[in-house]
Amino acid sequence: MIAFAVLILSLLWIGFAFGYIPGPGDAMSDNGLWIALGIDIVILVLGIIAVVLASRRRFAWSVAMVFVTGPLIHFAGNFVGEIRILFFEFPCAAVIVVIMGHYGRRLFQRSPHVT
Repeated sequence: MIAFAVLILSLLWIGFAFGYIPGPGDAMSDNGLWIALGIDIVILVLGIIAVVLASRRRFAWSVAMVFVTGPLIHFAGNFVGEIRILFFEFPCAAVIVVIMGHYGRRLFQRSPHVT
């Protein structure tokens, strides 16, 4: 649910900032850097909000940390050259594993409202 919200917010932000929704061929265009930067900023802001919610015990710490570290690893990936694939795949895999683990655990927990 949160990943879907991040995707929609990122696309809306990019749509308003650049006047169009980028497609797969736009990653290598002149605006590719600005598009990636915009997505990273949106995810980082949502990560900071998630950390605040986690500190108030309204959100999972594991998911909040993935949202904060994802953009930071993406920025670091620009400076490592050949290992860029590792820095791209790791955040994606971490987000998938943590979100599946978090919601999978919630699925199998007994709800206090069930009698």
